[in-house]
Amino acid sequence: MQSKHLFNKRPIVVDTDLAICFGVNEAIVIQQIHYWLEINRETEKNFINGRYWTYNSIGDWHEKNFPFWSYDTVKRIFKELEKLGLLITDNFNEQKRDRTKWYSIDYEKLDQLMEAKNNQRSKSPNALGQDAPMSLGQNAPMDQGNLPQPLPEINTEITTEKKINMQIENLRQRYAQDALTIIDEYFEILRFTRRGGQIADSVILKIYKEWENFRPDVVEYALKLYIDNPKHHDKKENYCYGIMRNATAEQVGEYLLRKQSKVPEATWGKAREKLNINPGSNKRFDFEEDIE
Repeated sequence: MQSKHLFNKRPIVVDTDLAICFGVNEAIVIQQIHYWLEINRETEKNFINGRYWTYNSIGDWHEKNFPFWSYDTVKRIFKELEKLGLLITDNFNEQKRDRTKWYSIDYEKLDQLMEAKNNQRSKSPNALGQDAPMSLGQNAPMDQGNLPQPLPEINTEITTEKKINMQIENLRQRYAQDALTIIDEYFEILRFTRRGGQIADSVILKIYKEWENFRPDVVEYALKLYIDNPKHHDKKENYCYGIMRNATAEQVGEYLLRKQSKVPEATWGKAREKLNINPGSNKRFDFEEDIE
């Protein structure tokens, strides 16, 4: 007899040394990206500029590869690996409006960091924290062996970054899953309005807080309108704030009805052209009006 919780299919694996060096979460992501790169190597796909690449949005990485983490955790891990220089990113998409990131691994950088970490451990194997992962405490090993001093209470030390991520996660709870998919796609586009192609978590939190002034369906409507109009993708978040302020119950209701009836995108596109939205207007959406 076998358990349904144990599997015969391919599992996500992690190398112990990799986990010790960078953290369990980071090691899992690196290994999974390497897995897809190896598939492309075997099939001779996506070989560009002397290396193999794989591509996905953060939303797709979350849903298809790492559903056991939250979206924000996946985003944080990828951002950390980019900062370390382990992940190389680029954009080889044929369509300009497609901002999906392409990823490859800097194997030389990986080996250099691993060697440096191993040398550090060999010199001070029993020093406090020498065997801890590089990530901030989250994946610290449970057994430190004989320590010269007690372990610090790291569980009570919540960094500013973690506080922000927790707040973002809480604010995301007000949206349905299909709305979250639209929100994730919106941020994938919005980040290219920044010079470095990244939006600080503090800015993302500020945007979520601003959205609290509007009903969730109004937020979803405005973001969908923005996403479906590539000519406006160079505009920052204030543009969508304007759409939310100026949206009427009739416009949002029409969007929800079309969404529920699964009207083809082409038909919805024609309807969008009829919408006269002025982002500079101070007109607020009527929260009391019933749009069911």
